[in-house]
Amino acid sequence: MNSGPGRTALYLMLAAAGLIILYWLRYVFLMAFLGLLIAILFDTMASFGCRFLRMPRGPAVVLSAALFIALMAGALLLLSVPLTRESTSLIQSLEEKSSSASQKIEHWKKDFPWLGQFLPNWDSPSREKNRASAPEVAQKALVTVSNLVETGADALAILFLAIFLAWNPDRWLRGVVELGPRVGIEERKALFCRIGGALRSYLFTYGIYIVAMGTLWSLGLWIIGVDYYLVFGILGGLMEVAPYVGPLIAFIPPLLMTLFTAPNKAIYLLLLYALLHIVEGYLLVPYLMHQREHLPPPIVVLSLLAFGTLFGMMGVLLAVPLGTTAYVIANETIYSRRK
Repeated sequence: MNSGPGRTALYLMLAAAGLIILYWLRYVFLMAFLGLLIAILFDTMASFGCRFLRMPRGPAVVLSAALFIALMAGALLLLSVPLTRESTSLIQSLEEKSSSASQKIEHWKKDFPWLGQFLPNWDSPSREKNRASAPEVAQKALVTVSNLVETGADALAILFLAIFLAWNPDRWLRGVVELGPRVGIEERKALFCRIGGALRSYLFTYGIYIVAMGTLWSLGLWIIGVDYYLVFGILGGLMEVAPYVGPLIAFIPPLLMTLFTAPNKAIYLLLLYALLHIVEGYLLVPYLMHQREHLPPPIVVLSLLAFGTLFGMMGVLLAVPLGTTAYVIANETIYSRRK
């Protein structure tokens, strides 16, 4: 095995085995990355406590975590009643809306026969088909409870991971940096600090994006008179985490609702969509873009495709920070050395 070809074959086998293990553990790495993002948020909040309140590091991190949980719980409690009311009303009206939509589609097919190959055959399911037996209901309830328990366990694990990382970030940074050879320790430490700064600015920027666009969407839909404006507005804000693609996807549900219920409001909805993205492009982006690592649009789209394929919906939601990390690494280790 001392020969050159034998050693090369061994290295290739080890590399292939490592890639397979990484693929099996991809969900773990994704959850760890999410914990890292939350740890950066806790670290930023704790820094204010240490600086202005003269608090020790540990209590400042715990207070930051408690404040974060309290803010999330408060927002959910504040929005839960109107959001639940709108969501329940929306679900109850889906059957009526689907029946009306099927009638309009059939009418369009008769007026324009060539549309038949593009429009779906929309058959409303009967109540008998929708009626499930008791064992099926019990099985679905068991699966739902199991998924909720698993999600809760993952959330707790991510929360504690974030607290541990934010408690003493220098220790973990030093430990990761020293895993490699002694040569280039300072360069690796500077690289990780650059990645942390880019992710911190990402959290700041997109936090403002989500709140601002969600508020503007809800307010604009309410002014127009679109039903379920709160549900669609929150959806529009949350989808800002997936640039270019997300806002367009969030625009489709209110557009379809408007076309099938009040077509005369569709033009106002289009104007609202254009106005909000003018505000985003000419006010929010110029003010906030210098606060974070600028990720080129092709890299954003490739990140959405690549990480969405690897990790599903969670990969899409975390595509921008993952792409930002890869971009900073490539920029610092490859392109900056060629200058």
